Amino acid sequence: MIEQKLFLDNDYAKAQEQLDDNEIDQLNWLKSNAWRYGFIIRYPEGKEELTGHWYQPFLLRYVGKENAKIMFEEGQVMETMKFSEEN
Repeated sequence: MIEQKLFLDNDYAKAQEQLDDNEIDQLNWLKSNAWRYGFIIRYPEGKEELTGHWYQPFLLRYVGKENAKIMFEEGQVMETMKFSEEN
């Protein structure tokens, strides 16, 4: 499992080097498609200063389809997003 390859120092770059092609494909699919189902990558790459956490591509949060679409299209994170309630 991907989570088991993480080091205690939370250096995802080191863990990423150990991923096989199938695991990399899965992470890439999540990055591209999770929002379609209402999920976002909670701590996306390049947003560490905003979230206060290192990149964690395997940690997803459900925010609803409408919110996830906005976050994906605008590159927002939970800390910068004004959430709307879905019916």
